[in-house]
Amino acid sequence: MTDLIYQLTTAMQDSNLFISGNINPNSERIQRFKSTKNMNGGKDIFVIIHFGKGASFGDWHDRDSWRTWWKDKEFKLDKAQQYEYILKRQEFEREKLRRQQVAISRAENFWNNTHSSEFAGQHPYVIKKQITPYYAKAIEIKRWIKSILLLPIRDINYQFQGVQIIKENGFKRPWKGTTYKNNMIWICCPVPDDYKDIIRVCEGYATACSIYEITGDPVICALNSYNLINVVNLLRKKYVHALIRICADNDIWGKENVGIKCAKGAINTSNATVSFPEFSDNLSHLKLTDFNDLLIHEGEETAKNQLIRIRDDL
Repeated sequence: MTDLIYQLTTAMQDSNLFISGNINPNSERIQRFKSTKNMNGGKDIFVIIHFGKGASFGDWHDRDSWRTWWKDKEFKLDKAQQYEYILKRQEFEREKLRRQQVAISRAENFWNNTHSSEFAGQHPYVIKKQITPYYAKAIEIKRWIKSILLLPIRDINYQFQGVQIIKENGFKRPWKGTTYKNNMIWICCPVPDDYKDIIRVCEGYATACSIYEITGDPVICALNSYNLINVVNLLRKKYVHALIRICADNDIWGKENVGIKCAKGAINTSNATVSFPEFSDNLSHLKLTDFNDLLIHEGEETAKNQLIRIRDDL
């Protein structure tokens, strides 16, 4: 292993990217690798070597994970290298867009040809979370697929962008090629641009279904905490007159409270308001975090009261 590849691999591991296979240090084309953390998936991690001096890398489906790394932090491109680097980036973006369009088309075909069934309401994840599976489909058994919940991922204009898959044990993943960033799951029909009432935004699907059950307001699932700020800003730009309420997760059991941290970031740029759940001390052993947990363990009245409460004590 060359010194370049050793340091590059270490930098990738620092970004939580662990690959199966060997990087070719002499190729400046896009190299694709499987993640050792998900050997059943596709080649989701990419590497592009730059001039034998550094590389760009990341998860193909997660733009937030992309970064450019240089072996020598002081290295600077000359004009010819800058031009070549720009051309490579443009080629990469074109290829990314092409693959994304293919992935959307395949996911939409899969979604359209999957018939909704009563099994969605009987899916183990749905039963565990005690929700009505709004806008979901389910597959009990279909060739190699067994017992999965399917959720349509859309953009701010309600255009189909892909599918989220939830397994029996609650494991979630996007359909191959589906991008979470700037996309969302709508627990409602599209609302008009001049909408003036409350739109609620949360992280996960089960939480979104629970909030919709309690309030009846349009609810948007941002898919994860780090996409929350993107979704809230898109909603604010489109729905200028709406009252946007972030229904944050309260991740008090982690090293940092990511749910509250991301909610803070979102309100700073969108003029949104926030509510978040707090739990009785006698439930601390369960390490509960979201409004679905609150509804299940403390009941609808408690959950509704906390959803109504606007928090300015972040």
